[in-house]
Amino acid sequence: MRTQLRTLCLWGLMLAMLATATLPAQRPRKEEEDDKPTAPAPKKQKKEEEEERPGKAKVLDVDDDSKQQPAPRTGAVDLAKAAREVRHPSVKALFTSLAVPSDRMSVQLVLGTGQGGVKPTPSRMRVQPLPLYAPNPKELKGTIVIRQIDSDGNTVGEELKLDASRITELTYHERFAVDSVREFVDEPLWKLAPSNVRYLKRLDQLVAAEQALSAVARWHQSAGERGIRPGAAWSELETLLRSTLADVLVMELGILAESRAWDESFAVTNRISELAPRPSDPGYKNIIQGLTNVLSLALRDPNFARERIRDIRDRLRRLEEQFPGAGVPIALALKEQAGLLLARSRELVKAGKRSEALDLLREAEETWPDYPGLRPYRASIDKGFKILRVGMAELPTYLSPGWAFTDSERRCLDLLFEPLVSLVPDYEGRLYYQPSLALQMPIIRPLGRQFHLPVDAHWSDGRPLGAGDLRATVRWMQEGKTAHRLAAWGDQLDRVQVGGNAHRVDLTMRHGFIDPLALMSFKVLPAHVKADDKGFALNPIGSGPFVHAGKDRSAFVFRENPHYGTRSGHAGLPRSREIRLFAPADPVKSLTDGEIDMAFDLTSEQAGKLQNEGFEVPLPGKSSVNRRIYFLAVNHRRSALAVPEIRLALALGIDREALLDEHFRPGMKQTLHKSLSGPYPVGSWACEESLVGRRGTQDPFDLPLARAKFKQGLMKLGVDAITLSLKVPTGNRATEEAMKNLCVRLSRDLPGLTLMAEGVNPHQLRDDVEGSSNFELAYYHYDYPAGSFWLWPLLGAGEKSTENYLGYSGPLLAKVQKTTALSYFPEVRKVAREVHVQMLKSEMPFVPLWQLDPLYAFRKGSIEFPPFDPREPFARAAEWR
Repeated sequence: MRTQLRTLCLWGLMLAMLATATLPAQRPRKEEEDDKPTAPAPKKQKKEEEEERPGKAKVLDVDDDSKQQPAPRTGAVDLAKAAREVRHPSVKALFTSLAVPSDRMSVQLVLGTGQGGVKPTPSRMRVQPLPLYAPNPKELKGTIVIRQIDSDGNTVGEELKLDASRITELTYHERFAVDSVREFVDEPLWKLAPSNVRYLKRLDQLVAAEQALSAVARWHQSAGERGIRPGAAWSELETLLRSTLADVLVMELGILAESRAWDESFAVTNRISELAPRPSDPGYKNIIQGLTNVLSLALRDPNFARERIRDIRDRLRRLEEQFPGAGVPIALALKEQAGLLLARSRELVKAGKRSEALDLLREAEETWPDYPGLRPYRASIDKGFKILRVGMAELPTYLSPGWAFTDSERRCLDLLFEPLVSLVPDYEGRLYYQPSLALQMPIIRPLGRQFHLPVDAHWSDGRPLGAGDLRATVRWMQEGKTAHRLAAWGDQLDRVQVGGNAHRVDLTMRHGFIDPLALMSFKVLPAHVKADDKGFALNPIGSGPFVHAGKDRSAFVFRENPHYGTRSGHAGLPRSREIRLFAPADPVKSLTDGEIDMAFDLTSEQAGKLQNEGFEVPLPGKSSVNRRIYFLAVNHRRSALAVPEIRLALALGIDREALLDEHFRPGMKQTLHKSLSGPYPVGSWACEESLVGRRGTQDPFDLPLARAKFKQGLMKLGVDAITLSLKVPTGNRATEEAMKNLCVRLSRDLPGLTLMAEGVNPHQLRDDVEGSSNFELAYYHYDYPAGSFWLWPLLGAGEKSTENYLGYSGPLLAKVQKTTALSYFPEVRKVAREVHVQMLKSEMPFVPLWQLDPLYAFRKGSIEFPPFDPREPFARAAEWR
């Protein structure tokens, strides 16, 4: 029998043991699987395969020994595809055995007769996943309907009806996966000679195990949502999968931490947190110790940059919040050290040594910023640390999710309101969900998630926050009254259910969805207000870290929410007592003169100047995907624009690269911004990358084809010429000039077209496009709220109508709507890319333009903040200082 996963020591000994630890013992597999790679068969059960999440999955290349540790972040893996691509025999065998979800059973049965007489069925068979859960097959009663399948997922023979008493052994797919992974992890492949074909680095072995278990866990989740594994009885296997996956991740974490691969270590800690382990789970203490030790080692690493040290301490603080009562020794030690520093600083102040006292207080904040009394004491002797000054292109007007439209307004929502979970980037730009209003990551439920709300949360007006507020927000979402999320998002949610505990709520969906948390990352609003009321938009009530305090001369002021820091786990938050927003006429001068700490909405010329002057100007990382697309909104209710050839001519006639070069790229050494040929962000899983146009970009500019299409469109209309107007939001010089230039170019290059630009206030433009439909063409944008890149909210129902605000009802709509009901990722990806191709070739419901990389700058050392999306910089504003 295999050995149990060893008890982990708190300090250095634990990490050495993690590298060779084995998983808890289970019975070995009864049969061997075919190691041969399998090709897809026409009858394969695609819906029963593993459910991938959106993202770029990298199949582990275990044969390239030249690669240095650590192994890459795994992402979502299609096991069937990975089994064909991977070369290591043990990894191939593991992936192949789990690629097609199936239950294994042994039966005592004789069926039918043939020419040779009695024909017995196989005693051991693979069958389609069963909906009934029984830990012991003897618990099964009555008649069980099964359908046998082969290793490729093809059905074998006809449907069988068995008396349950004939089933002598039953191994569910999830249990088989756990046993297979445990057996695989126990193989000492890393101890073999490197020349041996079965040699495999220990970390690579664990990553392969994680990929396999994660794929099965995603399938199990989707199976519950689709009714394949219905009911609460299956939670036993869910816990088994989650705890086994956590064991593998903890072992990965030990190896990575031992090699000081901190970025990869922290990525693994994020994945562990996403599992939301519970104290009752097997191995819970091992998880706590593993997370604690990696943080303690990082803290003691002298090579860490100062800002990364803060990141480690923040992670340790969040660890204590997520696992209350875990008794993390290093947290206690850090708190004690911070207390000693605070006491010493008080003595220095009494001795008149204020400067030295401030140095100690800063060190105490670096050690443990939430130490009781630390922040108020520093505020009492250091008046300068309270205020953060941020520059933007314009000041906000409306501050509620239902009214906010401009970039400055949408940014400020994160200062005032909280979602249940937030989608935030790590230091590499890779996105992950973390709890926001919820106390921890939610627990998976059939067709939903269970969230734990804080019992001591209050709105900024002092009223308690509870399940009723969540229920009201969902209702408003379904009515299309909240945020920049059209009613299509609310339509996917069913209801909010409250059980015996008023602070444990189940948020359910109407059907399975490719990214459930994307539907649940909306801002929660108070039930005692009118969400779509203008008065609320001017004087909002929220639960976030700040409250709106009006204007002070040229500044828009937000002050700390007094109820936020009193919530459990929020001691010392927000770390800044006040955030002031400015709209400087010259942000370069304001930064260089020290009038502001950070500037957003920079032009490329301004960013280039600040780069040359030594300011930090962060650019998008290789792993980040810009989720905003800019396009020309097309009003299909206008007869000329209802003709597909006219829309295609406009799309093909725009020289995007030339416009980007002239208006959005001057002054920067780096290449910025990307042309679009379709509805999806460049570099996203949904984008069809084979559609390469000019200069190796997605720019579909083709003037001869554009002229031919335009001529065909005019013939359909029976006219020689048309005149169109393009509404452009005012307030951004580069945008206004670019759109005027676009109008001039198209009017020149497409004979018979007159296109005129018209400047419109941004809020009026929103009403013209999404409300009254008073437009022909409009320069517009759409922010995909999550990495699911779901297009239906844009082409689905609008806020005030049963049709999309473009008035589009063409054949592409059915295909886009199809993705709503799909939860099997390869199918979602396939349909999304078909939409991209069909849009460019024949439909063009709107005219895609480009993606603009948001530019901002700050003086290094003047402001501290966690990683953020430049379009949502205040998602973690409580941690700014």
